[in-house]
Amino acid sequence: MQDGFFDINRFPSNGKIVLFLSMSRLFLGQNAKNTYEEISHFFSKMIDFSIDFYCIYTNGLYFNSEAQALLIRQRTTNQMLQHCRELKSLILSEKKIPLKAIHFLTWDSLILGSSDFLEMQFQLFKLHKEDTFFRNLIEITAKEESNLSHIKFVLEETAVTYLLRQKKIPLPSFLSDEEAWRLITYAGNSLLPDVYLARHPSFKTKKAFTSQFHQSCYYGMYNTEKRIFVDYNHVLLRKKENEFLC
Repeated sequence: MQDGFFDINRFPSNGKIVLFLSMSRLFLGQNAKNTYEEISHFFSKMIDFSIDFYCIYTNGLYFNSEAQALLIRQRTTNQMLQHCRELKSLILSEKKIPLKAIHFLTWDSLILGSSDFLEMQFQLFKLHKEDTFFRNLIEITAKEESNLSHIKFVLEETAVTYLLRQKKIPLPSFLSDEEAWRLITYAGNSLLPDVYLARHPSFKTKKAFTSQFHQSCYYGMYNTEKRIFVDYNHVLLRKKENEFLC
């Protein structure tokens, strides 16, 4: 999928870069050192100091599970605290990036900040029931078709990702403001159901874009592992047996 996608040379002023942190990878591909290197990579491309960074811990997502809630709670809380401490320590020791520009947020804080989450979740459940193509993308992402908890996990992940990309979840600011562009990032490929929503007529944004870069951020994400910007308009959505470009 990386063919035809490239890195971003420079970031315009006034932006918000969202880093999704998977709890299962906090001590592997998304450990504190790797996260710091990702932020440093972005920081080196800034033309001025007007970009905020958001470390999003996806802890709440993991309660979409059949595992015991207490064990999930203890494990994910310890993972977050350790990762956050180590990342702050690196930022303070290197003295290159202002700590106030790095915001640490939990999954549930995003849900609480949105007045659209319940309605969005309802729409996605309805789409999952009625739209075969969307349902297949959810099942491919969930990897276990018959497991309801995995499907709910992906639907909730898709809802929050969409709302963030559409600026329907407020984010705290230190260097940027409410008119800032938003770039979703993750150490991996794009979330296929989110790609589908970005191109679906009923879910496309009706906002007027202030620049080409703003528009690109609405219809794309940044893969920090491969260091490429992924334009959703050029992602090949795949069904199980055949390929579809839609």
